[in-house]
Amino acid sequence: MDEREKHPLPQSFQTEWYETGHINTTLIIADLAGVESQLAREIAIYCQMPDYYKLTYSAGTPLWAWIGGKGKDAEVISKILHGFHGGGQAEVARRQRFFRDLVRDQMKAGEAPWKIGFAVHAFGDSYAHTYLDDAAQRCAYGYPIGHGLDFLACVKPDHISQHPRLYLDYCAALFWALCGEAAEDSVEFAGFRGGFDAVLGHRFFKDGSHGEQESIVTGYIIGTSRDTTTHADMAEAMARLDYDAVIGFLEALAERLE
Repeated sequence: MDEREKHPLPQSFQTEWYETGHINTTLIIADLAGVESQLAREIAIYCQMPDYYKLTYSAGTPLWAWIGGKGKDAEVISKILHGFHGGGQAEVARRQRFFRDLVRDQMKAGEAPWKIGFAVHAFGDSYAHTYLDDAAQRCAYGYPIGHGLDFLACVKPDHISQHPRLYLDYCAALFWALCGEAAEDSVEFAGFRGGFDAVLGHRFFKDGSHGEQESIVTGYIIGTSRDTTTHADMAEAMARLDYDAVIGFLEALAERLE
């Protein structure tokens, strides 16, 4: 590709799924699903919370949890909230169905937005924190390392551009979870999918490097989400959370998953 024809990459965009795949994607799909705007915003903020406050709810390895004094809860945070359970393809599929149905039930019951947001985070990571083994079976990364070794080897499981079909599968499942309607029946969802596919088919994406591809996809998702969340918004939402209540919620989910 001629140097002058390269896509101008947005330097301010983060290139990890942990932002675009959580807050931005949640805002997009909630809007498409017809979720009331204030509720959608709260769900999206709390969906981002586990990755935003790393010393509190991050998987870590579980280094962050130990540094933050939350070491005793590291395992339930990693396995339930971040999907590092180490299961094979059948278990991955079971957990994806579990969190899909959980979010649907929460939406119908009018559950607290923070609980829905945390469930949506776990739902997203049940897709993102997986890999294909030598037999092409989709497996989950395990506790306590997670995808740390792959990350060090420059394998980026959180990069949407490298797993676009997996990402769209998640988006379709999240759409149903939020509104109870099939994504394939939605004209609005078809528009989002069409725009995403158009980006993947563009010559700037096809000819780009790994980093360039991720920046292009990230730009599309962030732009589509129209996210205006600030650091102050995140801090305000965090202040409303009770840590023990969050851990109790995760522990209850762990019991249901046994």
